[in-house]
Amino acid sequence: VIDVTAMNQQTHVAGGDFSLGVDALDIGVSIDTMAGKVGFVLKNDTSNNIQAIDLNDPSAPSTIGSAINDALVTGLGGYTGAADPLANAVDIMVKGPYMYILSGDVNTSTQGQITVLDITNPGTPVFVDSYQNAQILNATSMDMTATGQLVVVTDNGPNGTLVQFDVNANGTFAGVHGAPINTHAALMGAGDVVIHGDYAYITTSNTGAEIQLVDISGANPLLGGTLNLQGSYALSVNPQD
Repeated sequence: VIDVTAMNQQTHVAGGDFSLGVDALDIGVSIDTMAGKVGFVLKNDTSNNIQAIDLNDPSAPSTIGSAINDALVTGLGGYTGAADPLANAVDIMVKGPYMYILSGDVNTSTQGQITVLDITNPGTPVFVDSYQNAQILNATSMDMTATGQLVVVTDNGPNGTLVQFDVNANGTFAGVHGAPINTHAALMGAGDVVIHGDYAYITTSNTGAEIQLVDISGANPLLGGTLNLQGSYALSVNPQD
């Protein structure tokens, strides 16, 4: 935990391994839970799972309940989806009381899955919805973000893809928003995606390290300009006002 109140003088507050295994891949934080402020850490161990961490006292974070794993998710009431929903999980996103989990190559196939859980009670998540479509989400799905009731997902296949989903207030999927930008060379190596205003900013590697702008203000996303950077890969982007 890092205190960034003073941006030019960050301070280490606390830390710990919290049984996170070899690699911690991603974290999402919610303040809309019965437990207050809770972080959800996606970890890559012998099998991917997600651990809830109590962050109400930044100086003393602690784990909450058991890790969320394939067995727990598939055993939730009403679950529909792959038998291994966290297989090759690459990203988690917390939106209000809901957590969206993006996975690639579920069921040892070439399709991905987004699983939605209600985390109001972080110790006992509730299944909300899942989405699978091999034509839209495949094994190389990489990142997702949200603005309003819109969820945007990138895919870093040989030619990258950007797809938008409309989601309902209860966290369920309402359908694909507009026409995806599908297998386009400009999105080759698409990775991190951030929304700022009317644009999605996406790290790509078509001809080297790049940031690709996509206008998402209309019914369909439109490719915009490209910022070429030094190096081979751009890993993350964070536009500011």
